[in-house]
Amino acid sequence: MTIFISMFQKEWKELISTYKIIFVPIAFAILMISFPISMKLLPDLLASDMPEGTVIKIPEQSTSEVMSAAFSNFELIGVIVLILISMGSIAGERDKGVAAMVLVKPVSRAVYLLAKWSVYSLLSIGSFIFGMLLAAYYTNVLFSGNLIWSDTIIGILLYLPFIVLIITFSICASTFSKSPVAAGTISIVVYLLITNLPKFIQASWVDNLPHGLVESANEFMKGNMIEIAGPLLSVFFLIVLVLAVGIIQLNRQEI
Repeated sequence: MTIFISMFQKEWKELISTYKIIFVPIAFAILMISFPISMKLLPDLLASDMPEGTVIKIPEQSTSEVMSAAFSNFELIGVIVLILISMGSIAGERDKGVAAMVLVKPVSRAVYLLAKWSVYSLLSIGSFIFGMLLAAYYTNVLFSGNLIWSDTIIGILLYLPFIVLIITFSICASTFSKSPVAAGTISIVVYLLITNLPKFIQASWVDNLPHGLVESANEFMKGNMIEIAGPLLSVFFLIVLVLAVGIIQLNRQEI
């Protein structure tokens, strides 16, 4: 445990020294608040491009609809940001020889991987919560109708395990290649498969796969109550499985 804490502190200091601890929350904040602001300004922007006298009537969306749309917006860009910040965590250090110097000490490869996974998971979770709460605040201010904060917070919390899953894919993909770009490509391909492939399968059990947690979080954001036990368990199972594969692969690799 002492070695893990030391490695955790090392990784945390690296986030500070590379300014990721500042840039990532800022990037998420800009990404998340840009959607409610742009939705509020959309009628005015459209009117400015139309001939004089043209009347444009766009029904104002509810706060829950705006938050759900902002949530979906994160799935497109936010996931790529998560992969970009973590894809070189192990691959980059292996390529530069830093990993070899660290693992010369009495540090197991499992502890090395888990320390990185823990730090990047915390950074991603904290940044996502920060960005989503800002988006919720701006949505509540800009749009009529009070935001139901309980639904919003439940939706945010439900998405957190999926964020950890994305980080897990990215970190463990680094164990298969010394190239951060290759690790990132693997992560993006896997993410696209687990989120899109189930849509083409017509079976009731498909709703219990990891992508179902994303849909559940989105539905809770809208105030709809649906079953979450199946997808939640599948996400946790997949996190443990991928971590195990990553540790085994790292132990087999020549650093």
